[in-house]
Amino acid sequence: MKKLKRMAAMLMAACMMAGMLAGCGSDTSESAGTQAQTTAAAEGDSQEAASESGETYKIGMYQVMSGANAIYGEEALNALNMAVEKMNAEGGLNGVPVEVVVYDDQGSPEEAVKAVTKLIDVDQVDACISSCISSCILATAGALNDAEIITFGTGLSPTYMEQGWEYVFRACVNSDYTAPQTVDLAKKLDIQTVAIFRGQDESAIATADTFSEECEAQGIQVVTEEAYNDGDSDFSGQITKIMNSGADAVFMSTVGATYGMFIKQLRQYGFEGIILNKEALPTDAVEVAADAADYVAFAAPYLTYASLDECDDESIRSFLEEYQEEFGALPATDCAFRVYDSLLVLWEGAKRAGSNDASAVKDAINQISDLQGLCGTLDFTDGSREGIHSFKQFIRVNGANMLLDDWMASDAYQEWKQNRNTD
Repeated sequence: MKKLKRMAAMLMAACMMAGMLAGCGSDTSESAGTQAQTTAAAEGDSQEAASESGETYKIGMYQVMSGANAIYGEEALNALNMAVEKMNAEGGLNGVPVEVVVYDDQGSPEEAVKAVTKLIDVDQVDACISSCISSCILATAGALNDAEIITFGTGLSPTYMEQGWEYVFRACVNSDYTAPQTVDLAKKLDIQTVAIFRGQDESAIATADTFSEECEAQGIQVVTEEAYNDGDSDFSGQITKIMNSGADAVFMSTVGATYGMFIKQLRQYGFEGIILNKEALPTDAVEVAADAADYVAFAAPYLTYASLDECDDESIRSFLEEYQEEFGALPATDCAFRVYDSLLVLWEGAKRAGSNDASAVKDAINQISDLQGLCGTLDFTDGSREGIHSFKQFIRVNGANMLLDDWMASDAYQEWKQNRNTD
């Protein structure tokens, strides 16, 4: 079933891509993607070198910069500019200053196609950071690959990385890797039955499918699967069915603005069990859910933080200090982490290649095995073009995220377990 759904998604994306590229051609009007920012982010000697030779290395990005999930795109842009500023401070990529071109894809595959058409045909970018919306990547990454443009996806769906696009890499989570970890987490907590709450987008469906299949393999029963439409804010119908199912836990396969609202409403209806999430719970969702976010558990390579005091990871803390100093707040989602790690990989690949030639950089990235990013160690040597292969299991308890194993070794866990058995 999962393969059939993915094949349908791929066919739809291929048809969409062919039709829209034919329709928009090399349209350079604003309807071909709203340009969010164009920055020649070169300073000092690099700026002088650029003015003399006219050469820059262009990094394009298309992200959701408007609508309910705009915070993802805004934080992605902040991280992109942070990384590029560092690159240029150290002479650019192999001595070539880096320039940034960014478009708003509005979270829409149609708008993403328009934006990518401009990035390829008009801006002629050398590398690209793709959307955090996986359906947008699925509709566009093939064109970037055909143009031999080094591309990093920031969406979590497994599907777009299954296409064999050799110029497309990922330095963030693949939900096919974390879903089994989440099921393992559920097994540790002796969860017997689970309900799935998911969106209608490609990533949500693919992740829910993987989670469901892994549950079946591990002896956990999926008792109901409820979906919502993008833009919904009242989930009472789905929650009523979840409550009536008698599920021990609920797995969320959704994104962004939905998390906090759903968690809060689920708790208001009286659900006291574990809520499982497909990714790290963002702090903006916690702000909405407040105390209701307790007992949300997930597998992830990193966390988001409400304050610097919460962060005990030295490399992430250093990044967060710089981010806060420059933008006045900490990132509320992990999209900034995804983009920053992607730029680290591109930079390292160019260094190792000793060239900015796309084929040489591609080959060099595939040899990276020990690059330290915000996620931990990035390793691309297995041929999957996926950089992250290890994750930690977390649970939120008493307003703080902690490692699952640490919580299970504490008196607080024994108290929770006793209360659960009593109920």
